Amino acid sequence: MKKLKSILYILPLYLSFSSPVYAQVFGPINPPPALQNYNSVDGSGLFIFLNIALKLLMVLAGIFSIFQFLLAGYGFMSAGGDVPKMTAAWARIWQSLIGLIVVSGTFVIAGVAGQVIFGDFNALLNPTIYAPF
Repeated sequence: MKKLKSILYILPLYLSFSSPVYAQVFGPINPPPALQNYNSVDGSGLFIFLNIALKLLMVLAGIFSIFQFLLAGYGFMSAGGDVPKMTAAWARIWQSLIGLIVVSGTFVIAGVAGQVIFGDFNALLNPTIYAPF
């Protein structure tokens, strides 16, 4: 069972980094029309997908953090002077604020690191893949 799991984890990586010679057995492979909007070169589709997935996760984390902040505020208002409930609500408020800071801070750090290393704020947020041809 462990061997099967390891094969299932390694197989997508092997297939994504395989040489174009193996694809010639099946003939030319054209991307679907919907994917041609991304104007990608060979091998960059995976990076575009990961970039979109990470941005989606960041947006979902931000929405979740704001939702938790609102629930914590409601818990604080409904505590009615009960010290343990107020303490738990304040802890939840601080955790929500820290979550928002972490989510927004990742974009800021990526932008600053891209500017310092590559001279472009979007270098790490929207990477460019150069092909040898």
